[in-house]
Amino acid sequence: MKSTRKMNIRLQPLNIAMLIIAVTLSAVIMVALYDTRVSYSDMRGTMDKYIICEDSADNMQDGSDYLTLQARSFAVSQDLESLENYFKEVKDTRRRDIALETMGEYFDGTAAYASLERALNQSNELMTTEYLSMRLIVEAKDYDLSNLPEEIQNTVLDDEMAALAPEEKLNLARELVFGNEYEEKKLKIEEDVNACLEAMLGDISNENDKYAERLSRSITRQMVLVSLLTVIVLLIVLLISVLIIKPLRNSVAYIMENKKIPEKGAYEMQYLASTYNHIFEKTKNYQDQLSYEASHDALTGLYNRGMFDEMKESIGSEEAAMILIDLDKFKTLNDTYGHETGDKALKRLANALQKAFRSEDYVCRVGGDEFAVIMVNANESMRNLISGKASRIMDAVRDEKDGVPGFTLSMGVAFTDGKTGGDQIYKNADEALYKVKNGGKNGMAFYGDN
Repeated sequence: MKSTRKMNIRLQPLNIAMLIIAVTLSAVIMVALYDTRVSYSDMRGTMDKYIICEDSADNMQDGSDYLTLQARSFAVSQDLESLENYFKEVKDTRRRDIALETMGEYFDGTAAYASLERALNQSNELMTTEYLSMRLIVEAKDYDLSNLPEEIQNTVLDDEMAALAPEEKLNLARELVFGNEYEEKKLKIEEDVNACLEAMLGDISNENDKYAERLSRSITRQMVLVSLLTVIVLLIVLLISVLIIKPLRNSVAYIMENKKIPEKGAYEMQYLASTYNHIFEKTKNYQDQLSYEASHDALTGLYNRGMFDEMKESIGSEEAAMILIDLDKFKTLNDTYGHETGDKALKRLANALQKAFRSEDYVCRVGGDEFAVIMVNANESMRNLISGKASRIMDAVRDEKDGVPGFTLSMGVAFTDGKTGGDQIYKNADEALYKVKNGGKNGMAFYGDN
């Protein structure tokens, strides 16, 4: 102990001197780092501007291409879901409009902004053609205009178009969105989007050259200063190794023997942190597993009754649809083929439901052979869509497959009205389901229908 104290006394002046030098060098390095940071921030700022421009250009192009895709899809399939997707992009997602608004916040008055604005104007002109194509299809298929967006309702066919036969209207609708004139306008949009990026890239290149030269000088200064600081740090590390690290390593023996050790230094904290992290990771995995099991059905992997009740209670003023599904004669299937086959039938139905509905919908198993689906953002206008989904689900389970006999389903559907709570919607859907089951099962009914 006596020799250690003498060593500390002799090293103390050296420690103070090295500390003063290290602090001084550190302060100088901090100044250099600040200069580097400013230069980097300036470069990063220019790159951020380009990224904003690039993202806006991509959104403009993607939004325009998505409208084209849905317009063409509707022209080919006449599926109203494509029409719904089209107007969701126009009115809700609004990628093109948001892209130009974002550009306007940062680059209003620039050549890049003007190019993107031209692209939006071109895209809006295309929408007039797309509306006309949609109106032709609606007329040809005799769809109910009252359930369609006002843009379609307000689109008027000229006398020549109105006089066309249904098949001629469909052919003309496809020609409008697949023809050469339409493609030429699409190419102009792409040219304007590319012009936006080229204009921005030229401005950014000039700024970055200036910042890069400044950054290079700053980094050179830092390299020299860091080299000097490294020498000081190596000397300090040597002292720490002799006076601190070795005693701390000896303390590990206390930990390995489960004995209490002195609370000093950093090594003990590192050891405790490592132990804590290990325990924390195991605890987290266990909690995640418990959370999953608490909200999911073990057999089908769908949400369970508890999760269904929770989501049902959360239904308020937002639009939603509730679908209750019963597997017809499930007890007979179990008694005839065994519970293992019955479980396979439940899994088969669960798989069909998951494929039919969107990822944001809640597909649940609420009882033995009882299932439920809560469709978010759904209203009475989606009756045909829900009927189509129900038909596909029934078709998927009707025939024997993989040793599981085919079976039928009974379904009841109810919609929110903005005032009715989740319990009442559940009762309405159950009433519709009871109507199907009382009428011979194997079908679907909407609440309120005769």
